[in-house]
Amino acid sequence: YKAFVECFQRRLVPAGYLGIISSRTGFFLGQSEDWRTRVVLRLFRPVVLADLGVGVLDAMVEVAAYVLRSLSAPEARDLTRSIVPVLGKVLRDSQDRFSLPKWQAARGGLKRHQAVAELEHLEANGFVQRSSGDTVRYTPCWSLVKKCTAAPETVFPTLVCVRALAEIDKGATLLASLSDSSHSKKYACNPGRFSAIPGTRFAYWATARIRQMFSRLPTVEQDERNVRIGDHPSDDFRWLRLFWEPTTSQTTADWRPYQKGGSFSRYYADIHLVVNWDAARTTYRGFIGRIGRSSERPSNYEFYFQPGITWPRRSQKGASFRVLPAGCAFSDKGPSVSFKNHKSKEILAVLALLNSEPFRGLIALQVAFGSYEVGAIQQTVIPILDSSSGQRVAFRARAAWEAKRTADIVVEASHAFILPAILTGAGSTLAERIAAWAASVRGNEETVAAIQAEIDEIASCLYGLDAADRAALTSTLRIEATVEAESDEEEDTEAHTSNVPALTAELLTYAFGVSIGRWDIRYATGEQAEPELPEPFAPLPPCPPGQLQNSYGLPASPEDVPDSYPIAIPWDGILVDDPNDPLDIERRVRHVFEIIWTGKDGGPTVEAIEHEACEILGVKSLRDYFRKPANFFADHLKRYSKSRRQAPIYWPLSTASGNYTLWVYYHRLTDQTLFIAVNDFVEPKLKQVVDDLRSLRAKSGSSTQEEKELESLTSLETELIDFRDELLRIAKFWKPNLNDGVQITAAPLWRFFKLAKWQKTLKETWEKLDAGDYDWAHLALSIWPQRVVRTAYRDRSIAIAHDLEDQLWHEVEISKTSKTGKVTKKKEWQPKPLAESQLDAIAAEVSKSR
Repeated sequence: YKAFVECFQRRLVPAGYLGIISSRTGFFLGQSEDWRTRVVLRLFRPVVLADLGVGVLDAMVEVAAYVLRSLSAPEARDLTRSIVPVLGKVLRDSQDRFSLPKWQAARGGLKRHQAVAELEHLEANGFVQRSSGDTVRYTPCWSLVKKCTAAPETVFPTLVCVRALAEIDKGATLLASLSDSSHSKKYACNPGRFSAIPGTRFAYWATARIRQMFSRLPTVEQDERNVRIGDHPSDDFRWLRLFWEPTTSQTTADWRPYQKGGSFSRYYADIHLVVNWDAARTTYRGFIGRIGRSSERPSNYEFYFQPGITWPRRSQKGASFRVLPAGCAFSDKGPSVSFKNHKSKEILAVLALLNSEPFRGLIALQVAFGSYEVGAIQQTVIPILDSSSGQRVAFRARAAWEAKRTADIVVEASHAFILPAILTGAGSTLAERIAAWAASVRGNEETVAAIQAEIDEIASCLYGLDAADRAALTSTLRIEATVEAESDEEEDTEAHTSNVPALTAELLTYAFGVSIGRWDIRYATGEQAEPELPEPFAPLPPCPPGQLQNSYGLPASPEDVPDSYPIAIPWDGILVDDPNDPLDIERRVRHVFEIIWTGKDGGPTVEAIEHEACEILGVKSLRDYFRKPANFFADHLKRYSKSRRQAPIYWPLSTASGNYTLWVYYHRLTDQTLFIAVNDFVEPKLKQVVDDLRSLRAKSGSSTQEEKELESLTSLETELIDFRDELLRIAKFWKPNLNDGVQITAAPLWRFFKLAKWQKTLKETWEKLDAGDYDWAHLALSIWPQRVVRTAYRDRSIAIAHDLEDQLWHEVEISKTSKTGKVTKKKEWQPKPLAESQLDAIAAEVSKSR
């Protein structure tokens, strides 16, 4: 439609009218600024604009109906006169001539057809003379140029606009606005004033005071503030992990928190991802550039790891700015505002303003809903803060942050986790505790809403807005609330819910974590007080506060846990679904319930809690819940899947029928785990089954029940033998490295998982690993050292990933000769001249040492 409007201008008589219905985006999107300024406001005079939105055409497109008037003869002459002074600035040759490209450059990158049209008008009015030849040249006619007087300022007729975006009956709104000059949806404005708003958007509803703010107030981007977009390493599966995946002791050194957009949340949102960072090279580990960026360092990396403010660049719920803790890298989808002085109060004050209703309204004047680009944030204005007003809004921003973070202490896959929701409230039943939790959530939301209302009022005063200004800004926000837009990231599926089954499942997940030694049960019993809230911009901790940890804040080892600790922790990280085993999963979870609920005056019995939990979850018993893959493990997989990564840490490794399952804790994996599983669990179980079979077969006569038991045990014996043999087969080559992430680490074990979709994911991962798609993984090097070493010899990125760069690559100085014969020297990475035998030796050395 833009090309149609532009080309139709030549087909109209002077002062002729063109009526169109098309997409409305050309009047508002940043990439359409050239069309607005060079076509609509230069070659036409807009007369009427009906801003209709969706629901007009069959297609789901937001539309506008508008009338444009072509220039009258005097206006066309004035337009030509306005560009005559450019003739004195255009670059000319020794014969006083210039080419079309030179004119385009002088006119700020004008498109070719637009430049041709302008030169034709200049030629028609005698200001230039065209010379023919292989390349057309233009010569200024200086006698007429010098006589040309300055063109008068452009005068626009009043533009009448009707805002019917949120109206269901748009026709009725249009008719009513025609008959009522003071209709609330009708606006009369001067199009020449649109340039006061960045991007020359057709913000016809903006008042004069709002337009003036863009020249009166400072922008977010200032000397002391930098608004920057981050970078991405191109292969998220390789370089990114969920924060619980890598080895925790290395998280702060090799893995840095990575802000990558996320879901809508103002003031606070946990950062789930970490990126593999190479501090020595100041880039992602193994990153040597990507398509579109040859540099090995990410763009704007100098602003990484600073405390500041971040936001999701795209969100279907509106703009949401929140704290960016120190120590974080950030991506193109999660930009940042960094501050030179790093003062917490100053950052919080700006955070409050960015989340205020006036600021969000000013953004809405400039961008399409759902897209909050860095450029728009940079050029949007905020009021000047004195010490008093800065403290007022900073105090409220911190209060909002504290309320939001406090609500996050119940989210297990969060840096803030302490306890599940059910254990934070009072009540003699699970249902009562859930009701108490739901009430606290409502109270928390009301608190944040009240804080936001106070911030909005203070910000409106600081901006100097009156009621009409606020109404103009909030009208856009109300319309945005009805629009669906695309998001970069999946919305967070683990909201602070009051869903009874979900919260009950959360309790069982917690109990499993306590029994395996992940969570500290003393927070649940009250023996240990909840830790104080950290500072908003403090670096994220390596472990959530609710985790069982040592004095350094790292996962506890046996020597860190006192003898009085109420849970006997299986430090090998294995539980089993076997009622005859002391490490039976049902028995262990029930023991956790006993510690939490036994001995409390007036409290429920453990049996009552267990019965209620099973009833809520629709299962016969806790064993039934843990045994069926679609129950516990499916919930766990969903709970530990974020940002398009799946990273469950409690692994059910089962026999073919699922009648015998080992539960393995990811964070305790070593190259001995499978041997321990066989020696301490499978072999004793197999011996027990063999003994039971021998006893049954020794009987002279068997009942029907005994025949069934014999058949069942025979089948289990076969399955256990197969299970043992397959575990031992894999154990020979399986050297888990948690830095590979859950999916790759679990891939060789795909047959043991019975949840179909997870098994399918792991099988596909294993096939790709086998095919060489993931040769950057430590597991690939340990299984196929010969192949991976040769891949690293061809690909320096893989060599860096495996610490083989010094052995396989070197920097050499090369000479390059330009077309003019100039020789320049530069350094370039090249593979070392190594023979096949040398590569074999390196692979053999790697195989022994890793």
